[in-house]
Amino acid sequence: MNEVENLFKRLGKSHIRADDTDILGRGLIDSLDVMELIEMIAELSGKSVPSRLIRAENFSDFNAILNLIESVKNA
Repeated sequence: MNEVENLFKRLGKSHIRADDTDILGRGLIDSLDVMELIEMIAELSGKSVPSRLIRAENFSDFNAILNLIESVKNA
């Protein structure tokens, strides 16, 4: 299981799949879910998520979220 699948499982959204697109725009996650994801990413990386990275497009699909995780880890 990759990091993003694990995050969605912890969020109680295990029905969201890697091939889903526009996750936020289609309402598969909402703003509260995004806040929880931000907290989990910070916990996972050991770093705060910079506000400049908190953008809707960074939560649009699995690849975007994975790229966000890597950006936070490398910040």
